[in-house]
Amino acid sequence: AAAAAEVATEGSGAAAEPTSDPGTPAADTAAGASEGEALAIVHDYFAALGGSLAAQMALGYRYLHGYGVVSDCDKALPYYELAANQAVASFRAASGRYPGQIML
Repeated sequence: AAAAAEVATEGSGAAAEPTSDPGTPAADTAAGASEGEALAIVHDYFAALGGSLAAQMALGYRYLHGYGVVSDCDKALPYYELAANQAVASFRAASGRYPGQIML
């Protein structure tokens, strides 16, 4: 997992190149993504694994629309499913409350 956070850059300021195994967000980073964007993707990845609803939604959106990663609907789906399951669990836990009181 630590390898996913490593991003190699050329001294000339060239675009970041992932140095991790395929299947991680760093490996899926689009060729034109900046180093900052690649690091943001890696941070979102680990936050999503930790249960962050916002990070799960962000990664789903990135994969669905190809922002900083290669566009892939099949990779977006698991992140959206995690976020949806978390939102449903929050809604059920707040039974009796108005749905607008739950932050999605």
